[in-house]
Order: sequence, then structure tokens, then C-alpha cells
Amino acid sequence: MDFHLIAVNRLDRLTSGLMIIGLSPSCARTLSQEFVQGEVKKEYIARCSGEFPAEEVVVDQPLLTVDRQMGLNIVHPQGKVGHVSSLHIF
Repeated sequence: MDFHLIAVNRLDRLTSGLMIIGLSPSCARTLSQEFVQGEVKKEYIARCSGEFPAEEVVVDQPLLTVDRQMGLNIVHPQGKVGHVSSLHIF
């Protein structure tokens, strides 16, 4: 089977990152459209030291990027509105 690899998106470049690649032009188009239409859902797993609340933690305040190199964000009225929830399952 011949593949025609096409880079579609690079998720979370500031962390370790993940490259999304279409294996054909039609697959790449479909994936690109899903990103543009907001159909892609991202979930993260993080390791924390110390105590983490057992209940779900929700951040629904606007987040402003302070330093893209370090991936540092703060809650700020001029930030991007989003919704982040975290559930401790370990």
C-alpha cells in the first residue's frame, strides 16, 4: 500500500507535541476540516507531586499565555476563554 503522508496539525508544540498526519490527500482534508470545525477533542494526562484534589477540578476562566516557550498561562480577563476539567483517577 502506498502512502502519501501529509502533515495536518501539530498539537501542543510547547509540551512534547504530537504530529497529526494524513495518509492520503482525502484523509488529510477530512482531518483538517475536523480541526477547523472544532470536532477534535484533546485529553491530557499529567503526573503531579503532592496532593491533588480527589474531586473534579474545572477551570473555566480566560487564560492568557505569558510565555509560549515555557508554556506558562495565567487567568486574565484578556485571555482566551476555554474550559478545562481535570479528574484525579489514580
